[in-house]
Amino acid sequence: MVYPTEAIAKEDLDDAADLYDEISAIGCVDKTAYDLLKRRVDGEIDDLHHSEDALRKIVADSGIERPKPSVTRLQRPYGLYDLIDDLVDEQKDLRQALSKLKICDPETIYRTVPLSTPPTYVPPGLQLPPGPPPVMTLDTECKPCQKLTKEIAEIDKKIATLERSQESLRQGDIHSAGVQRALRQDDAKLDALKKRKAELEAQRRECEQQCQPKQTGWRGPFGGGQLAVNVSRVQTREFITGTAVETNSFNDRGSAIGGGVNAGYNWQPFGNTTVVGLVFDVEAMNNQVRHTFAGGTYIGSTVNVTGSAQLRAGVLATPSTLLYAQSGLSVANQRLQINFGGPQTNVSQVVPGYAAGVGAEWMLARNPLPFGRSMSVFVDYRHTWWDKAMLRMPAASPRFDYDWTRQTDRIAVGVRSQFGN
Repeated sequence: MVYPTEAIAKEDLDDAADLYDEISAIGCVDKTAYDLLKRRVDGEIDDLHHSEDALRKIVADSGIERPKPSVTRLQRPYGLYDLIDDLVDEQKDLRQALSKLKICDPETIYRTVPLSTPPTYVPPGLQLPPGPPPVMTLDTECKPCQKLTKEIAEIDKKIATLERSQESLRQGDIHSAGVQRALRQDDAKLDALKKRKAELEAQRRECEQQCQPKQTGWRGPFGGGQLAVNVSRVQTREFITGTAVETNSFNDRGSAIGGGVNAGYNWQPFGNTTVVGLVFDVEAMNNQVRHTFAGGTYIGSTVNVTGSAQLRAGVLATPSTLLYAQSGLSVANQRLQINFGGPQTNVSQVVPGYAAGVGAEWMLARNPLPFGRSMSVFVDYRHTWWDKAMLRMPAASPRFDYDWTRQTDRIAVGVRSQFGN
């Protein structure tokens, strides 16, 4: 005999299963979409619960007994108690699926699709927000991947059903030939399902890599400008000419603000969140470091212009935020100055150096400039170890040799226009 409530309960189960599959296929949602999904889940659970109560009343009024645990669901016709169990399980599955759903930060949303159906349940006293329909956001899955996710979810449900069946069998006469045969059959089915699930998961991983939206904002050429604060420490040493006999050594510090331009090129070689690139920059400043003596005489060095070629590599913390490390070669035009009260020495030398540092760059949502495809702002720190600058028997002090060893800490802030496709 089929009760009218039984047909309604099966329809509720089908609706709940469709909603479960829909939620399971979602990577993450924005807050509005999550609230609407929660209302739909609450509505489905409410329907399932009403059907469960109605069926329990039917079995209680009709005196229908629950099947013995020793008889598995696979060994008997599908009955009202099986339907009740499915209603209970589906409520648990919906709650679990909703609890696993992540709310995305807006910057991590790659694409949006409209909600397939409007919410079916709105709690009393609540109203839908005005304006256009909310969107459900997917972070890593496109339609082919969602299909694979749905198949995996269906297999998970079959595995769960078989495992419950085995649990029921083990509660009966575990030593009987029939129970042993049923357990072996269930084991074989479980092995086949788990193997198929592993195959589908491998296909989904490959699908997600192919469907992952490409971060074109971080690929291609760029150019921009920056302001930088340079703090240098210089060790100045004096030697008797032609010997290694050190007669004086001074350690001094100086700082300067400079500005310049930068350009480079970015790649995403693996098609994911890894970004590598080349960065070239030139800066002008007046970074003077002097050791001054009584009477106003001095010895020092001044850096007027620097240039560098840096290799950088980083990861996208979000689609619009790049964290990176960089290192490379630098050159500086360094002016060496000696004034001991007589003839003065003022000589320029080009000094090489090695630099390393870290930084962060943020892509702006809108490009305020009339050129370029997009615009970013950045801040980075760099430490440079400069090679020695040397003077032999300078006119200001012909009986001595001198060398200057400089290290510079630099913090820069700037903007870049991205010109990639």
